[in-house]
Amino acid sequence: MQGYKKISIFDLIIMALTVFGEASICADYEQVKVAWVILNRAEKMKWNIARVCFTPWHFSCWRQNKYLWRFVIEVVFGEGKEWSYEWKEFARCLNNCIIAIMERDEGRQWGGLYYHDKSIPKPDDWDFAELIEETRYFKFYKQKEVKKG
Repeated sequence: MQGYKKISIFDLIIMALTVFGEASICADYEQVKVAWVILNRAEKMKWNIARVCFTPWHFSCWRQNKYLWRFVIEVVFGEGKEWSYEWKEFARCLNNCIIAIMERDEGRQWGGLYYHDKSIPKPDDWDFAELIEETRYFKFYKQKEVKKG
């Protein structure tokens, strides 16, 4: 398990920017779940958080052709609008990432590895994914267990 103190500030900021880009309109509960997905992928793949977030096709907010990307860029290069709506929402996302990290370090577990917006159907090529939770905006999935025998 990658402990809280082993997560760099860079990783934490990238994680919070990812949660902001993916879930800034969501309730705290949903933001924490998105943060858990990032943590679970990092652990499963043995990658650092930044690599998980920046890997193509993992999180749409990092794709320049997606509308969410401009929200992330506004926070990073906000040109002096420090306490704009976006900055306040980013602070909330940062806090929710810290909550997920602390929960994990306290030994709690949550198996979500994948999610998508509820407004779209489950991707056709997600046969490997099993629905574990549905929230207001997202459907969360874990990897299906392979039956041996």
